Amino acid sequence: MQAGWLFAFQRSLRQVFGKWPLRLESGIDACYNSPIMKSGFIKLISAVFTSFLFMQIIVSAQTWAGTYNFDEDGGKTAGGTPIFVTHSLVVLESDGGYYATLKSNGYQTSRDLICQGKTEGNKLKIYFVSYGEDNIFELYRPGDLLLTLERRPSPKGEQILTFWGKFLPIVPKNEKTGRIYFVRQDEINLQ
Repeated sequence: MQAGWLFAFQRSLRQVFGKWPLRLESGIDACYNSPIMKSGFIKLISAVFTSFLFMQIIVSAQTWAGTYNFDEDGGKTAGGTPIFVTHSLVVLESDGGYYATLKSNGYQTSRDLICQGKTEGNKLKIYFVSYGEDNIFELYRPGDLLLTLERRPSPKGEQILTFWGKFLPIVPKNEKTGRIYFVRQDEINLQ
């Protein structure tokens, strides 16, 4: 059954092009030795489909566990004090799913949030659970969706987009949602 997707692909091509070899017992060889498959166009379609399927398997198999950082630079106050805030999202994986801590420290900021992560396809949704010891302001209720991270393929590799929920950045220019804010720690070390 490992080539089940191939047979489904054969059926869809049969609907489009008519005849298609049904020698299922010989599997992949039957597909690639057929007259239709020898044409360049069909080989191209097959390669694109296989690549897409492979990318979907790779993305779905990746774990979200890791450390993600986002630094905000808001310039300086009128008195010359730097407005700089660092956000750190540490995601841990366990049998029950994902658990996380989201900490923000810097200019007039000290957030320490304990969270739960839930995956939906290529997205990780971060929900508020409780406050940590270093938290100053209590702005959230259990179950609040704080933010969503989404993996998207790009020519430069995979990108992680942030969609803000109840958790918002400190600097107003960073409030635009669906952009790259949080960067995985191992990616930072490679740059």
